[in-house]
Amino acid sequence: MKPNQRVAVEVTEYGEPMRFPSRVEDVTPECVVLAGPSERGQPIRVADGSHIRVILFVEGGVHAFDSVVVDSELFPVPLVKVRRPTRITALQRRMFFREPAVVRTLCRREAGDETLCLEGYTRNLSGGGLALRSTDIDSLIAMLAVAEPDEPLWVEVQLPDHPMRALAVLTWWSINDVEGHADLAFEFLDLAEAERERLIRYLFTLQRNALRRGV
Repeated sequence: MKPNQRVAVEVTEYGEPMRFPSRVEDVTPECVVLAGPSERGQPIRVADGSHIRVILFVEGGVHAFDSVVVDSELFPVPLVKVRRPTRITALQRRMFFREPAVVRTLCRREAGDETLCLEGYTRNLSGGGLALRSTDIDSLIAMLAVAEPDEPLWVEVQLPDHPMRALAVLTWWSINDVEGHADLAFEFLDLAEAERERLIRYLFTLQRNALRRGV
């Protein structure tokens, strides 16, 4: 771990696990200082003593460690200080089937005090990621300009019951200037298991409906 490294934090004290983008601010022999989680620009308070999971993205892999919050503050800058881990675990990646689907999706990337957004519609979905088409080429170029392509961002897939939010990495993109659209591919990073199961149930429903129509 090193300062400015992009991470995600998972907070469980509000019931269902919630993931937020963050970064490493400092590392000491005893603690890791993280940027405090926020939701649409509003800081989220994390109580001292809360259990927290920190998810790291390094060398093309996903790792995580569990820790306890030893101190937190909202002002002047939201910060969360957690115990330095004694062990960091590599998380397993799995293969998933892909299903054609057209679902409105919003992508967000933080750039300092600004939030960059890109909207489009999925071309296919899986438990491991999605392919997206968007006509908002300017927003894609702006997102690529502020960070390395493999830095995580948030995608929000508008599933029928309620949106599914996932941290993802952009693995591929192509801009078609003639037709005026961009195609992108995202891989989910450590999607919460309950959310993954909900997504897969939705994909099975799409499969069954396609079979009934003889598609």
